[in-house]
Amino acid sequence: MGSYAWLELHDFECRACGRLSCFEFQHKWGSLDCVTWYALGDKLNWDGLTYGEEGHRLVVANGIAASSCTHCGGPEDGQDHLDIFVENDVITAVQWSDREYEGPFAVIEDYPPGLPRISPRSGSAGPPCARGCPRR
Repeated sequence: MGSYAWLELHDFECRACGRLSCFEFQHKWGSLDCVTWYALGDKLNWDGLTYGEEGHRLVVANGIAASSCTHCGGPEDGQDHLDIFVENDVITAVQWSDREYEGPFAVIEDYPPGLPRISPRSGSAGPPCARGCPRR
């Protein structure tokens, strides 16, 4: 079994059916302890076994779905990759991947045009999302 970290997304549009669902993704950037869960806005941990280098201004890491849409069961294999944007070690944006970036990560100059970004979050994970999924 490989080492990885987790990203959970709530109220994220399914690539297959377009409905909002909750998804879990595995990725390799930052601490790879297999038990760390991240959400949009979280700062990455760099303790223990890690992959990559902390401190880059902007990185896009490859994520792969570890769960399916609660409505349609999608997306299909091969369409289940996610681009995870990490700015100054904070997860700031995501988009379904068109596999533009090669390898498990790429250091990039800027975000794709029109990609919405979020600010770093602080405090607790908050209430369940609109789909009823608990937040970790």
